This record gives sequence, structure tokens and C-alpha cells, in this order.
Amino acid sequence: MKGVSIIIACYKAGSFLRDAVESLHRVAPAMPYEIIIVDDASNDKLTNLALQALELTDRRVRIVEQPYNQGQSAARNRAIEMARYDYIFPFDADDKMNPALPGYMDEAVRRLQCNPDTIAVYSKGQFFGARKGPFLLSSYSERAMLTDNMIPVYGIYRRADALEIGGYKED
Repeated sequence: MKGVSIIIACYKAGSFLRDAVESLHRVAPAMPYEIIIVDDASNDKLTNLALQALELTDRRVRIVEQPYNQGQSAARNRAIEMARYDYIFPFDADDKMNPALPGYMDEAVRRLQCNPDTIAVYSKGQFFGARKGPFLLSSYSERAMLTDNMIPVYGIYRRADALEIGGYKED
């Protein structure tokens, strides 16, 4: 189904979670979207309270509990399996979307639809908090991509592609 499934792996990130989700809603796509938060067995009270509050107050958020801590890749893979929509936007629990970027997800999906050979669409990022300034990306290189991840976490890709390759490498 056309839309964006925003997936968040969360482990002991309760102090950031509300801001992350609110920032996503501020730049939400015009198309349908959902936010799937996979709690990777957090055992701190702050994270548990934040997750409960989001589950009770935000109808677009689904909370999924991992039975034990399996790591960020396993949490993302679980969210991809559960996703309702055709496009995946991974997001970290301690990140925020720039409110000056409304339409980013819609434009990324449009580019993927218009370019079937394109695997992912991503943009530059910016640090906030204690560290300021742009998040510098390496120049794209297919050769370098074989050994190092060059795409930041905020890239959008097709769910079908992720399922076809078996998701994120968990080891």
C-alpha cells in the first residue's frame, strides 16, 4: 500500500522519544504514514513511561516490544516485517527532523517511483544539541558502498527491497 512506514529502534531513549516523534509529525508526508517503535527490551522507567504515553495518545504510533535486547538491526528488521506501507524511513529515537523540511518524505517517494533503478533516497543531515553543524557525507562511490555504509539512517527505501535482501545484517 502506498505510504511511509517510519521505523524507530528504541533502547533506553525515553528522554528523546517524544521530541523525535513530534518532529516527524511536523514534517509528515501528505500520503498515509505510520510510526513503528520497536522497544529493544529497555528496562528503564523513563523509556517505559514515554512508550506508554505515546501508545495512549498517538494513534499513528505502534509500539512493539522485543523479548530481549537484540540490537538496532534486529529491531529495524522486526519493524520492516510489520510495516503496512511500501516505503520505509528508518529514524533513530534520539534524532529530530528539521521543521524546515516539510515534503521530504513525499519527494523521496516520488523519486523512488520515477526511478525504479534507484535503491534509496537520502539527504544531508545536521547535528543538534551538544554538537552543531552539518553531518558531512562522503561522495558516493559504488565501490566504497560494498564495504562501508555511506547512506545515513534517514534514507528512504522500498520495503520490498529490504525484504528481498533479508533486511539489516544483525551480526
